[in-house]
Amino acid sequence: MRITFVLPHFDQRVSGGYRMVFEYANRLAARGHVVTIIMFAPGLRSRGGRRYASPNALREIAKRWWYRGRIPWMRLDERVDVIIRFRDDPALAPTGDVIIATAWLTARYVRDAPLRSGSKAYFIQHYEIWDGPRADVDETWRFPLEKIVIARWLGDLARSLDPGSVARYVPNAIDHSVFRVVVPSAVRAGDHVGMLWHPNPSKGALDGLRALSSVHAADPGVRVTLFGHPARPSEIPSWIDYRERLTGEDLVDYYNSLDVFLHTSTSEGWGLTPAEAMACGVAVVATDNPGVLDYAVAGETAVVVPRGDAFQMAQGIIDLLGDTQRRLTLAAAGRSMIEQFNWSRATESFERALSEICGG
Repeated sequence: MRITFVLPHFDQRVSGGYRMVFEYANRLAARGHVVTIIMFAPGLRSRGGRRYASPNALREIAKRWWYRGRIPWMRLDERVDVIIRFRDDPALAPTGDVIIATAWLTARYVRDAPLRSGSKAYFIQHYEIWDGPRADVDETWRFPLEKIVIARWLGDLARSLDPGSVARYVPNAIDHSVFRVVVPSAVRAGDHVGMLWHPNPSKGALDGLRALSSVHAADPGVRVTLFGHPARPSEIPSWIDYRERLTGEDLVDYYNSLDVFLHTSTSEGWGLTPAEAMACGVAVVATDNPGVLDYAVAGETAVVVPRGDAFQMAQGIIDLLGDTQRRLTLAAAGRSMIEQFNWSRATESFERALSEICGG
């Protein structure tokens, strides 16, 4: 198949949603498909009903995109063709068998792409009302695009917003050759807690800090290490360690140093970081946001607490650190669960979904 993914814009920052698209692009190319990724220049300005790149955007692209396909935090297969567009004119979409919107901002572009671009799909990774007006986002869910969703809750939402529509469920995956147990859970220190720091309020990082402060007050000997993309934020107290821009084996080593991982989001499409932690043998305390509930089963594979409840988060951490056997049992069950979410299965499911959409 000739497959085109349409991403909103070129961005060098680490992004879970972009990572999923790049992974599928690499793996589909390895299976012999012809894969193209379209990204738009940052800072497009509206003119005549279309958006065009400003001179500043053109200079920024020239400075940052100094060879085709450069993503500093992930290697793209050389067979994947990357196109940067300086205007969002769907008439310029390439010829193919299927063209795929990957965000609400690209759904209209795909809807309006010419017939020669192929069947039209919508890869839904979140309900993106944090990134645009709810009415505009909802409208894209009703476009005549074939939906692929990464989580069951997104499938339920798709059928609610667009009754009678089909939403193919293809959950995210973890690369278990990367995210793996290096240090067995049973020989770790038993006192180390981790969490992702993210400035987006929906990630709940401030709730997490309140919970971790309660843990610290109860036992100052508990070690806490956060990781994130930005430089160390001023909100993080001095007794918490902070690791910046962890990728690859550094991220794996970080997870393998932990005994408990705290996931604090109030909203996720499909939570990657707690899944990665599980794959590395870490017991997880997670909020009950629906983006983790496909694999975080309360009392079986994770401790699940109400969103925004710092007290329950802290109690979950304290209980696990105080009960080694329960912590290890939970970590083992979480790892067993997350092993089902692997790239071989996900790629086969995604490829099959695209084949069905193309009428195959």
